Amino acid sequence: MRGSRLNGMRAVAAAVLSLMVMTSCGTVRLASSMKTMEKEHPYILNINYLDTLNHTPLLPFNIEQGRLRMVSQVDSLNDTLLLDLGYSGYLLGWQLDDSIDASSLHRTQVLTGRGLEPTYMHMEQRDVSNRLFNADNMLRMVLHYQKDAFPCDEPVVHSTLLGNAFIDDCWLVLNFENNTMGLYASVDKSGWVKLKSRRVGCYFVTLTIDGKRYRCMLDTGNPSGIVLKKDLTGVVNPTDLAEEGYGVVGASGHKHLVAKNGKQPKSVLAVHRNGVAVVYGEGRDTVRSNVRYDRSIAMNNAGLQFMRQFNWIIGKDGVYVQPIKRSVPPYSPTYLYQVNDVNGRLTIVSRWLGNSSVYQLGEVIVSVDGVAVNKDNICHFKTLLNTTADWSKFRLETR
Repeated sequence: MRGSRLNGMRAVAAAVLSLMVMTSCGTVRLASSMKTMEKEHPYILNINYLDTLNHTPLLPFNIEQGRLRMVSQVDSLNDTLLLDLGYSGYLLGWQLDDSIDASSLHRTQVLTGRGLEPTYMHMEQRDVSNRLFNADNMLRMVLHYQKDAFPCDEPVVHSTLLGNAFIDDCWLVLNFENNTMGLYASVDKSGWVKLKSRRVGCYFVTLTIDGKRYRCMLDTGNPSGIVLKKDLTGVVNPTDLAEEGYGVVGASGHKHLVAKNGKQPKSVLAVHRNGVAVVYGEGRDTVRSNVRYDRSIAMNNAGLQFMRQFNWIIGKDGVYVQPIKRSVPPYSPTYLYQVNDVNGRLTIVSRWLGNSSVYQLGEVIVSVDGVAVNKDNICHFKTLLNTTADWSKFRLETR
């Protein structure tokens, strides 16, 4: 594949329209007209893969705040892309707007725990280059959100995701021992463990947890371990759990509470204290991973914390792993509680299940140290409480 070029991919715009785009932030279903999009965005995508016989060069990456980040050039300027294998397109970005001019954008629906919510998007092309490939006219989808929908959120810096579409017919090698990745026409898979896998837009692997098999989507955009779409009833001993909360999703990259018809259902969001044994491959090889149960998600998910226990070879013909001697520490959050601004109310959406837990899930904080929470200060108090481990220093009134 050295120096090869992929031309004539004008149909990419059509493919994106029928796509269910899975990201760590939720599910995006595009509802625009295929003919309109093709007419407005005719282009030729050219990708020059920089594979060499000795499997160089390698692209270094770093992991910050649970995100796999790599430096690339976008339109000849240095930029940071977030590798998100849970997104089946090329590039995805978003922006918060003071107002949205719907006449210049395409209407889109975002599937969240609250159901389908309308938003808007536009398509654009970007030139992207790094040590793996040079791409001209790579398609970037941009989702638009009004600021008043997320009053306490700030625009995300360097928020462009690089999805898995660039892998194409290549093999992506992720090395978590030295934090490098490579993209090759062929690789030597001798000594690697082959996983039962399937590619349907994204890459799925079969894992065995508590004696049951689960098909999980590989998602480097998810900073946690494994997330299973199921209820905890009759599955887990409650004393094994470290945390409970409401499910939080958000295709904009901004978390918000799952709510339906004004109610706040307890979407089982719970994490084991000491991890769970996960069987991979055809043998009985196991690793331990933090496992979260959340019935609000769209599908089972294997996130970055789980993936970092292996080196990976990922391609359309299969997925292979090489285990790394890296233990997963017991789950221990740095906070007892987390709050979110939900319909103008400062609501406890997550709590640590320990003897020191005083407040209940779903309680609304109405005042802090005698100051009533209102629309002008709710964001201040949200930040204050979410960044303070010990709430005993505050006088909190709740209901």
